[in-house]
Parts: sequence; structure tokens; C-alpha cells
Amino acid sequence: MNTEKVLPRIIICCKPEHLKSELDKYEKTATIEAEYGNIVVTGSLVTLAHHSPHYKSNCPPCEKENMNFNGLQIIGLSHFDLDTLGGILAILGMKDSKDEPFWKLAGFIDTHGAHKISTYMSSNVSSVTSWSLDCIYSFWSYGSNNKILSPKDGTILDITENVKIYIQILNRILNNDQEMYNLGQKWLQTQYNLNKKSFIKSSDNVILRCSESFVNHIYEDPHSTAKSYKAIVGFSEKYNSITISICDPIEGFSCSEFMKNMFGPTAGGHSGIAGTPRDTQYKFSDAIKVFEEVVKILN
Repeated sequence: MNTEKVLPRIIICCKPEHLKSELDKYEKTATIEAEYGNIVVTGSLVTLAHHSPHYKSNCPPCEKENMNFNGLQIIGLSHFDLDTLGGILAILGMKDSKDEPFWKLAGFIDTHGAHKISTYMSSNVSSVTSWSLDCIYSFWSYGSNNKILSPKDGTILDITENVKIYIQILNRILNNDQEMYNLGQKWLQTQYNLNKKSFIKSSDNVILRCSESFVNHIYEDPHSTAKSYKAIVGFSEKYNSITISICDPIEGFSCSEFMKNMFGPTAGGHSGIAGTPRDTQYKFSDAIKVFEEVVKILN
């Protein structure tokens, strides 16, 4: 991976109309997961999206093969994560073919959730798959302390320099840097503690969790790991946001539609996981209301 390649401008914004307005200043643009519920901001050269209805048949951006658009001036995002980073690398033609197993696992996690990793591993048993998972843990470890978030007020944030650093970190991870590997293994240990600390209460098929960390992948009861729940309502103390997720598809229930019904059309996500609008902050009392409503619906 050429970590010294000159990048186009990369911006992030939580309001689709503001992102579009900024992109309209340029001739050659691209967007990656610039999805806000059913609203998608498109690029003039390429649009990588896979959550909204019109694009749901697409693969995750991180699984795309290398492209190379001459003169690309700017890339617009609604959020930043491993999937969007992989999309950036694909658009810029920077992906290494040896890393394909890693990107396939990353794409699986983005569409199915981290709680389904064991399913993927059991059907793809190999040393390469184990390496991919270790790399995922290392990336999550770094990302947990170096989040890139769009401003809640809807202003445009230029994250080009941040992305450069992420590319350098990912290059270290994918080339078996021992320090990054150790950080990943340490992060994995903290997840066991997070299950117990974030647990607030449960009712029938639903868990309510509260933490500064992401918790919507922990479906096991901390008091009995043999018990797995159907849904999680997670409140982020750090970002004052609410996320709902389900362990497996539930006929007639969509996390995305549920959140849109409660919080409006800019609530984002898909059937398996969805969150409150990115431009608004919420209280824990709002999360309790969501929890109670999900309990009613699923029981």
C-alpha cells in the first residue's frame, strides 16, 4: 500500500444537504456511504453505498476492487469507519490484493454485525482468516481511541489528514506490526469486561446497555453467556446517541424503520442495526423509552 500517495480532499458531514452543497463546488467528486436514512448524496464520478433501498444490492465499499479516477477532487462521507476507509482505498486504487481476505471479513462484519464473526470463522477456517480477525481487532483497538466523527451541528469537517494517519496505521496492521497486534489482543480482553459494565437491565428478548464504548455487538447476558438476546438498545454516554440492533433477522421488524418512526427520516442504518439522527443529541431517558417500545414489539 502506497501510504505516501497524495489524497484528494476528504470531508465528512452529518447533514446531507450540507454535504451536497460542498460537493457541488467541485466537478469531479465521489461519495462513500453518504447515506442518511433513505437519502443518498451521490458523487459525479462514483457513489459507493449499500444500506439505502436503491443501493442495497451493492457490496460493502470495502470489498470493492481497485479503481482509479483521474482528477478526483473530493470524497464525501456521512461517517468514517473501516468500511468507508476500504472504500477510499478502492477508489484511489491503493488496495493490495494480498489483503482481500481481510476486506471480505470487514465487509461481512459491516453487513452482518460483529456478533456474527463466529459464524464467518466457522465457515472460513484457515490461517488467513485468523490473521484477518487479528487485524480487525488491531484496527478496532486503534479506532476506539481515535474516532473521526462529523460535527453535530452539521458543519463540514475536513478529515484528509486524519485519513492519511489511518492509512499508515492500517498499513502497519496488515503488515504484521507486533505493537499493533498486541494492542488488538489487549482490546479483545477489554470486551469481556465491557459486557458486565455496560449491562443495565434486560426484559424477555431485549438488553439495555449504557457505555462510552460501542456495545451493540454484545448479545450475551453477562451473568450467563449461555443466554443470548434478540435485540440490544445501546446508549452512548460519549456521543449521546442511541443504537438499536438485532442478533438475527426478525420477520416484520426493521431497526431502520423502527428508528425512523421514532426519530424521523434521517435516522440511519439498515434492518439489522440503526441509530438516531447524527445531528441530534439524546438523553438516557430517551434510550429507556426506545427499550420499552422494543420490548413491546418483540414480545
